[in-house]
Amino acid sequence: MTTSPHLTALLGLTQPRRGPASDLPAVLGHTAERLLLPFEGEHLTVWRWGNARRRVLLIHGWEDDSRLWQAWVGAYLARGVQVLSLDLPAHGHSTGTTTTVVQCGRAVAEVAAQLGSLDQAVGHSMGSAALLSAFQRGLQVAHSVHIAGPSVLTHVVHGAAQHANLSPADTATFVGEFEHLIGSPTTDWDIGALASGLCHPGLIAHDPADRRVPFAESVELHVHWPRSILLPLEDTGHRRIVDSAELQQRALEAFPW
Repeated sequence: MTTSPHLTALLGLTQPRRGPASDLPAVLGHTAERLLLPFEGEHLTVWRWGNARRRVLLIHGWEDDSRLWQAWVGAYLARGVQVLSLDLPAHGHSTGTTTTVVQCGRAVAEVAAQLGSLDQAVGHSMGSAALLSAFQRGLQVAHSVHIAGPSVLTHVVHGAAQHANLSPADTATFVGEFEHLIGSPTTDWDIGALASGLCHPGLIAHDPADRRVPFAESVELHVHWPRSILLPLEDTGHRRIVDSAELQQRALEAFPW
């Protein structure tokens, strides 16, 4: 039985493939505590290291999980910061099989609602977009870091249609079905509509030659966010940028004490 092209594209934006399971028993010698938070009929997994009063939340991207942040955990702990890392819905050890970037934004906001205030939040790729959505929903932090993330959902959706070689008719069907899932037009989640949630200072990092998420997305975010700093990091790629020592240092230096 064949799947229609627009349905294939829709699954690509809503049904992430999980990587090999890992309990993250230890990262850099620090044992992680696993927290289970009820969320929209499912459960979110949040990994916690330390118990300091000051806290950072780390959010991975699409089809990734909290293992992305292994190089960051020890650095924050050494500075006396409690580290929280969220496995997004339908990712890692969180339950569910489907999700959207809009639901992921609600999940980020729910972590703060259930666990308490955050000082800093760091998001990679779709994790960055989820943060933007959460800020619009009222999440407040003193500082955030956005790494190689999209800022215009409309671009993401139409880019997926183009990648799938959808016809104009199939594209219209695909966009309509995606908007039905998120409950609103994609334009409601473009940075122009989300900018009012950006009341704090932030750092935006991106490789200008990123092949997965165009650098222009971070430029657009920077234009709409007067209190942000744009940090181009050449030759780091889309995922390897997380391992950049310069980026990690800048994020730590910006932590609000």
